[in-house]
Amino acid sequence: MFSSVLLINFICWFVVVLTLLPLDSMNEIIDKYNTHSKNLGKAEPPSLDLNLEHSKYASLNEQLAEASLRLRQMRGEELEGLSVEELQQLEKNLEAGLHRVLQTKDQQFLEQISELQRKVWIHLFNVTCSCTNTIHPLSLIILVVCGKLACCL
Repeated sequence: MFSSVLLINFICWFVVVLTLLPLDSMNEIIDKYNTHSKNLGKAEPPSLDLNLEHSKYASLNEQLAEASLRLRQMRGEELEGLSVEELQQLEKNLEAGLHRVLQTKDQQFLEQISELQRKVWIHLFNVTCSCTNTIHPLSLIILVVCGKLACCL
């Protein structure tokens, strides 16, 4: 029952559309339908855009494979096919990377040490001030060193 109502509704809508369209437009629609119906079974060659996308995909896939191989080699895997020169270059790259890692680690250690020293100085200032209820000249030096003079006075 419901589907027959939809079919009648569709037919009425189709009749209204056909009456509103000029005859040329209706002929164009029919021609497009006939052309499309004839071409349904035929395979069309891929478009230029599709070929270009496939080429990009293949290129990116190749780059990914090369980068994965280099990463495995940097981990010490799959080294069998490398020449002595390639192994030396890999060693040089790893040493340079290790040097940068050590420098970064040392810099972070120095920053942490500096922060801890600053906290010790501030603690000493707080202890000095709380014991005497006055600001001792040494405490002012501590504040200047820590850059806290403005917030404590």
